[in-house]
Amino acid sequence: MQIIKRNGVSQEFDANKIKTAILNAFNSCCPNENTNVIDDMISEMHLWDGITIEEIQDIVIETLRDYGFDDVATSYSSYRNEQSRLREIMNKINYE
Repeated sequence: MQIIKRNGVSQEFDANKIKTAILNAFNSCCPNENTNVIDDMISEMHLWDGITIEEIQDIVIETLRDYGFDDVATSYSSYRNEQSRLREIMNKINYE
């Protein structure tokens, strides 16, 4: 399955990247939480060929909330928003 990166390039899907991002979100807000459920969450996510990074991130947040991990979803979302803001700043710097 191919995903579409932010720069428009296709790349082979790697579930380990999603797992790492979710683990980081768990560790940032509740490191003692049982993370054994992450593989189940990933396997239940409905992903499709040509999905974008942003769509995957939306699905991750929705799945975390569906599993009752609202605090982890909030942490993940906050990190996502911060990274987006940093990319915008870097783009402005690089174009000036």
